[in-house]
Amino acid sequence: MKIFPVVLCGGIGSRLWPTSRESMPKQFQSFSFEQTLLQTTIKRLCKLNCEKPIIISNEKYLYIIQEQLSSINICPEAIILEPYSKNTTAAITLASLYLKKHYNEHNILMLTLPADHIIKNTELFIDKIKMATNLAIKKRFITFGINPEFPATGYGYIESGEEHTDIKDVQKAFIVNKFTEKPDLETAKQYIDTGNYYWNSGIFMLPNELYIQELKKYRIDDFNNIKESFDNSSLDTNQKFENKTSIIRPEKNSFIKIKNESIDYSIMENSSLISIMPISVGWSDIGSWSSIKEYGNNDDKNNVIVGNCVLLDTENSYVHSTKQLTSTVGIKNQIIIVTDDAVLVTKNDKDQNVNKLVTLIKEKNKKEATEHSIVYTSWGWYKKISEPLHSDSQTTYFQIRELALNPGHKVSEPQNSSNKNLTLTRGTVKITKINEILSLEEQDTLAIKENEYYEIENLSSSPAHIIEVSTFTSFDKYK
Repeated sequence: MKIFPVVLCGGIGSRLWPTSRESMPKQFQSFSFEQTLLQTTIKRLCKLNCEKPIIISNEKYLYIIQEQLSSINICPEAIILEPYSKNTTAAITLASLYLKKHYNEHNILMLTLPADHIIKNTELFIDKIKMATNLAIKKRFITFGINPEFPATGYGYIESGEEHTDIKDVQKAFIVNKFTEKPDLETAKQYIDTGNYYWNSGIFMLPNELYIQELKKYRIDDFNNIKESFDNSSLDTNQKFENKTSIIRPEKNSFIKIKNESIDYSIMENSSLISIMPISVGWSDIGSWSSIKEYGNNDDKNNVIVGNCVLLDTENSYVHSTKQLTSTVGIKNQIIIVTDDAVLVTKNDKDQNVNKLVTLIKEKNKKEATEHSIVYTSWGWYKKISEPLHSDSQTTYFQIRELALNPGHKVSEPQNSSNKNLTLTRGTVKITKINEILSLEEQDTLAIKENEYYEIENLSSSPAHIIEVSTFTSFDKYK
């Protein structure tokens, strides 16, 4: 028996704006934790005797995934990049087809995990996974249901039925009666009162052969389109990882035909082979700033403070500043988030509406709705320190960026559309021009003329940092 974690790395998490944005959503953020949610999800599995994880995401997040996994010394089995977001049925099926192709064995189990959940009690969670394998190998799908702590209206629920009593080493597992949608408050209270309803965590253990069998049974058209897309995938190997992890890009034309549907609808609401294992492991899907606050360290006035903040006469608030000093006086029940380019202020009980605010910001064509100031690339990252500034005395525009070039990587600009001044603030780099090779040490500065070819290579063992000041004679050149 082999267990393959399948980490679902999509989603935007717009309720956690301005930290979570489309260009770098919540699964890649650390918030107030030591590691990002993706890193935490994968490191959580270290005590489980399982195979390397399969990561499902899309093209725009490839470089972020590479950077975050390599920094914790994790080499994934594969990274599958969906051409379009089509929900969990398509994502899980791509992983299933990969395993069928490369590990055509019996007793292959998929452990599907969203990348953006928090679990406090890792040891108990791992014990429950081990227990669930004894049931999964009996050709059952296992969903991990969360013992509800209050009548939540933001989660789907699962109703349990008859208890499994005939499986060795399986304690308190039940046949699933039904999956239900997110309820209103009164219905949620009724669910809690019955005692046999659980929050749907979105975590599943799926026997691979059984998964394909049931998907063919209930969604044959989608299965065929996913399979055609997978069979016609392009394949790369990535040098970022020592084992040259496969980067798989499913073909677009078949993939776009796939229904946008979660596994809850495609299989879980149809199959009679579903079991639930209730767990109480300190789980949260981190769906709002209030849920982030629950995991913080409260002061004597029930405030959680993260970063550069000073509070006076402030109660029951969450204040998070990543850079500049943020101070409050005489407030209560507030959430204040300050990043380098955006500020959010909301009441604690209104944070579920942050996604509506993001929609409004988009409608006003504000780039801060979706873009972070840091952009990840194949060679490292860059950060816009300033947008193009116009000089009144000259017809010139200025822009300042910070570049971080990873060890051994190169960046070049064959069609340089501006005059540039490069100042190396950390590391050692080699600059190659058409007729010249130069070496820069820390604090060295180099001028690059408009239309002049250049290439920068990091010779250091750690990221090289460069401040780039560009001047444009026309704003069109910047764009």
